[in-house]
Amino acid sequence: MSRSLTSIDVRQDHLHNWTSLDTEEVQSEAYQKLLANVHGPGVLSKNKYRTEPYMKIADLEKHRKCLRCLQRKKEMKGKKYCAYHLDPVCVQDDKGEEYHACCHRLTPCQFSTWHKWEQITPEFEDRHASFIETPGYDAACMKRKAVVIDCEMVGMSGSFGELARLCAVDYLTGEILVDCFVDPVGQVLDYRTRYSGVTAKKIAEAKNNGNCLPNWSSARDALLKFVDTKTIIVGSGLNSDLEVLRLVHTSMVDSSLVSWQKVGKHLGIKTLCKEMLDLNIQQGKDGHDPLEDCIAVREVVLWMTYLGKSKFDEWVVFAKQREEEECEKQRQHTLNQCIQKGHDI
Repeated sequence: MSRSLTSIDVRQDHLHNWTSLDTEEVQSEAYQKLLANVHGPGVLSKNKYRTEPYMKIADLEKHRKCLRCLQRKKEMKGKKYCAYHLDPVCVQDDKGEEYHACCHRLTPCQFSTWHKWEQITPEFEDRHASFIETPGYDAACMKRKAVVIDCEMVGMSGSFGELARLCAVDYLTGEILVDCFVDPVGQVLDYRTRYSGVTAKKIAEAKNNGNCLPNWSSARDALLKFVDTKTIIVGSGLNSDLEVLRLVHTSMVDSSLVSWQKVGKHLGIKTLCKEMLDLNIQQGKDGHDPLEDCIAVREVVLWMTYLGKSKFDEWVVFAKQREEEECEKQRQHTLNQCIQKGHDI
């Protein structure tokens, strides 16, 4: 097993000291370790991953989402209040820590006694009816054993995000399988360039260069050339990626879920790369690059599950301690606010 700057088929602007799994024996070992870390259905459901397609339009009522707190009706049992942010977009600072621009923290800053439910419009119905399950395993098709994916989205009308770029990399070999822009269907309200790296100009250039798929459905078809139900999909925050692909897939390893299971917090790939590997990514000023994110996720998950298990365990101890300290600081902050306002404690 060697590590070199050219070990993976990537463009020069994405070169780091990435890992190469050089032999079939090593790849088989890495796959078995990955397989042992696939998330169970309970973990996926608790973290709002779709585990089955919508079978009846009548069932959509319980899946309506609050446009402020982003919770679905089926998740509201026992919850009386709507806790949300004025700015729902979560951003990262230079250290990779996430926060909302409206209050510079993760915990909600606004509260209401009612929810602002999205309407069940024809667009809403069509969108949810378009979800499919990953095609079944077929030995004759020779799909990949594990694939890393990352999607970039743009903001559309109706509170939806739409796919604008898709990258997919073979987890075991590092081969780039898909790297293309996707033409969003409908009117784009916000390209989210600061985070997505997508602009109208880039999409137009990709169309001229033949590197832009016509819609999300074509992008999903491109991915499914390499993926079936037995393929392990690897990523960071995969629920969002699978939502814009309208794809139901339950065999996955999500670095964000692994961090949540181990330290009680969903951590982004930028933070995990820096803390676990001392690797800086997402340094460009033009938004995220899904190809870099794909390769970085591959590296992190390899270290989580196979290459650096002891190093990962050491990081878990450090991260748990830090999270406990942050929770205590937040508790003290809330306590002090209550005292200042004269509330009963």
